[in-house]
Amino acid sequence: AATREECKRKLLTLISNSKQGKQQTPEEKSAIFTAMRELEALNVCDAPVESELLSGKWSLLYTGAAEEDVATRRAQEGVIGSMVTEVAGASDAQ
Repeated sequence: AATREECKRKLLTLISNSKQGKQQTPEEKSAIFTAMRELEALNVCDAPVESELLSGKWSLLYTGAAEEDVATRRAQEGVIGSMVTEVAGASDAQ
């Protein structure tokens, strides 16, 4: 079985050429989501959303949002609002 570090490296490798999820084939997207689920299964935190590990700075490396979803948000929030929410966040978790 793969370790958490191996799963993280695999996921980072898969997403590295996706332009944050905006440029990928259906097969690549499927592989990315499979890798996410594999890593998620190895999570040692019972309530990750409530964890103190989420505080700090973080960067969005991938989004699975479809272009239609982004277009809908942009229409609702305006260009600046959708740009800010797509790339902003905070976490020290690695």
